[in-house]
Amino acid sequence: MAKKSEDALTRKDLDGFVDRRPFNVAVVEEVGRTVRWLIAFGAGIAFFHYVSEIMGSLAGKTTTANVVLNMLGSLNFSSTLAWAGTVSAIAYGAGQKSLRKRTVSNLHAHIRNLETRLDPNRSSSELATTGETNPKDQ
Repeated sequence: MAKKSEDALTRKDLDGFVDRRPFNVAVVEEVGRTVRWLIAFGAGIAFFHYVSEIMGSLAGKTTTANVVLNMLGSLNFSSTLAWAGTVSAIAYGAGQKSLRKRTVSNLHAHIRNLETRLDPNRSSSELATTGETNPKDQ
């Protein structure tokens, strides 16, 4: 039986590896998330409040706003909105793909090191550092 090296990790060593942060850090992060959510929610409520105030003050009056609203109302925005949504979704997807590749690439060396320490005889899947399939396998 082969002797384990001193720096080889075991499954027991890796079990709690993901979340070993002190309790205070977790509390601060959760408070930060809650505050960000409250700010975003409050901004949405403030927006709709101010829009309703503006509409109330303009009710029954003929203004430039009525002329602009009539012009905008005569345009067909459904196709424009559909195209804007499509372009936005494609841009979002491309950004997420780029982010995933960058993240996998950044973590690649660390994960490979941990896997090698856990099992020095481990064989490689030969994936690219970005997580893509090896071109020889396609």
